[in-house]
Amino acid sequence: MDPFWLALSHFKRRDYERCASLCEGLLKQQPGDQAALLLQCRARTGQNVEDDTELEEEGVADLMLDENAVSTKPRPGTSTRPTTSSAGGVDRPVSGYLRPGTASRPITAKADVAAALARPTSTARPITSLGRELRLGTASGASQALDGLFNRGRVDATTMAKNQAAAKVGCDYLLRHERNPTAALDLCTAALLEETRTSWWWKYRQGRCYYQLGLYRDAENALSASIREQRMVPAVLELAKVYLRLDQPTAALAVLHAALAESPDNVRLTMWVARVHELVRSVELSVGTYKKVVELDASHVEGLACLAASNFYAGYPEIGLRFYRRLLQMGVAGPEIWTDVGLCCFYSSQFDMALGCLTRALQLADDNPDVWYNIGHVAIGLGDKDFASQAFNIALSLDNTHAESLTNLGVLAIRDHDAASALACFASAQNHAADSSLFQPFFNGALVARKLGNLKDACTLVSKSCEINADHPDSNDLKKELLRIFHIT
Repeated sequence: MDPFWLALSHFKRRDYERCASLCEGLLKQQPGDQAALLLQCRARTGQNVEDDTELEEEGVADLMLDENAVSTKPRPGTSTRPTTSSAGGVDRPVSGYLRPGTASRPITAKADVAAALARPTSTARPITSLGRELRLGTASGASQALDGLFNRGRVDATTMAKNQAAAKVGCDYLLRHERNPTAALDLCTAALLEETRTSWWWKYRQGRCYYQLGLYRDAENALSASIREQRMVPAVLELAKVYLRLDQPTAALAVLHAALAESPDNVRLTMWVARVHELVRSVELSVGTYKKVVELDASHVEGLACLAASNFYAGYPEIGLRFYRRLLQMGVAGPEIWTDVGLCCFYSSQFDMALGCLTRALQLADDNPDVWYNIGHVAIGLGDKDFASQAFNIALSLDNTHAESLTNLGVLAIRDHDAASALACFASAQNHAADSSLFQPFFNGALVARKLGNLKDACTLVSKSCEINADHPDSNDLKKELLRIFHIT
C-alpha cells in the first residue's frame, strides 16, 4: 500500500503518532512533498488538540500581568468569584469532575507573588523553545520540511495566505502545536486580506489568537464579527470563554442562550450553560441543565458524573450509584469513580460492597491521599476508630497538608479525651485550610477551647468559622453564646 494513503488511513483513525511517523519518512525521501507536509502538520495538530470548550489554566505571567480589573464586591449570580459569606455547600462543586480553569483565581494584577508561584504554570504555552522542539516527536527535532515552513515561528504570512488550504492547516499548527499565537495572528491578518468568502473562519482563529495573547477585548470583537457572519458553535464557545475571563458570566449565558435558540439540541452548548450556572453557584439550574445534557446524549461522561455527585450530596446515594454504575459500564474506571461508588454503597447501607469498591480504588490509585481519607471516613461510620486513625495517618503520610484528615484526627482525639492532641491537629488543619472553604477545623477548635475555658481563643476561632461559612447554625449559636458571656451586644 502506498505510504501516503497508509498515513492518511491512520490519520482518519486518529492514530496521529503513526501518521506523523509515516509522513516523516516520506518527507525524508521527498522534502518537497506538500501533501505529506500538510498531513504531518494536521497529525501534529491532532496530537496537541485541546477541547475548545475548556478553559486553559493560567500561569504566573497571566496572574501577575492581568490588567482586567473587576469589581471587588460583585453581586451574587453575576460573578464567578466565590464570596466569603456563602453557605458551605453552595461553593462546593457539583461534582468532582475537574475542568481546567474552573478554580478561583486572582482577578487584579496585585496578586501575591508567592501565591502566584505556588500555582501550576500554564499548559497553554511552552516555557522554553526546547519544549516546542521536543513535542514534534522526532529524535532530531523538526524535520527539514517543517523547518522550511515554520522556521522557529518566522512565518512568511503573506506568501502562505495565498494558499488558503495550506494557510488554514498552518494556522492551526501554529496555534495548537507551536503555541505561537503571534505568528498565527499575522497569518490570520494576511489571510483576511486575501480571502473574503471564509472570513468568518479566519476571524474566529483571530479571536483565538487574541485570547491566547490575553487581549480579551480584541478577542471579543473578532469573535463577535465571526458570529455575525456565520454562527458556528466553536466561535460561540470561544466568545463565552472570553466573557468568563472578563468575569461576565451573564454575558456568556446570553451568548450561549442565543446560540441555543437556533440549535436547541446541541450538546456542547447545553453543557457550557450548565458549567456557567455551576461557576456562579446556581446549583438547581446547573443540575437541571445537566439532566438535559444526559437526555440529549445518554453517554455523556461529564453530565453523568455531575448528576451522580449532585444526587449523592442531595441525600440520594442510591440514585447517584446508578449513574456511577453507568460510567463503569462505559469503561470510565479510575480511583475517583471507584471511591465515589464505594461512598454511595456505604451511604446506601451496602457496607460489604463499599469496602470492595474502596479496595479497588486503592489498587488503581497512585498515592492518592483522598482515597485513604474516604476509607477513614467509612471506618468511622462502621465504628472502627483504630482503623480510621490509621487511614488518616496514611493520608497524611502521602500529603502532610491534608487538612480534612487532620480535622478528623482531631475529632478522634476528642473522643479519646485527648484535648492537647486535638488542639494540635486542629491548629495544623487551620494553617493548611486558611485559603480554602474548610470551616470545620476552626469550629472544632473553638468547641475545644470553650470547654477548656479559653474563651478568647474560642471567640477568635468561631468568628473565623462564621466568616468562612456564615450559614453554619452551630457556629452562629456558639458565637452568640460567647458574645453573651463577654456581655457584647
